[in-house]
Amino acid sequence: MCIETWLLGNIRIVKSRPEGEELKRYINHYNVKVQDPELMDKIEDFRNRAQFHFSYLREVFKEHKLTYSKSRPKEILKPTYFYELKRRIETTDHLPSLRYFFDFLTNIKNSLETPPLNPQ
Repeated sequence: MCIETWLLGNIRIVKSRPEGEELKRYINHYNVKVQDPELMDKIEDFRNRAQFHFSYLREVFKEHKLTYSKSRPKEILKPTYFYELKRRIETTDHLPSLRYFFDFLTNIKNSLETPPLNPQ
């Protein structure tokens, strides 16, 4: 999965009644608010899924008069954005690769906080 696939998991950022025609078209193709973004395929206008998911996310941000780019991901770095992603994986079976990634990070954090059993 590309990072934009995971970022589409924040259902609070996706408007229920978007104004933009492009976003309406994307939501008609696949509604990431209710369907797992990891299962979303591309529409015919795109070379691959990653390109489509990136465009979908940009359209979602455009609805809020925000921008998203890989080099300036300002809005997604806010703790509230990640809280919503965490909430999605805790309340649904969506985004299993993100769940795996979060578990991986938690295990690393826990292992760094736990002292070794036999310090030498």
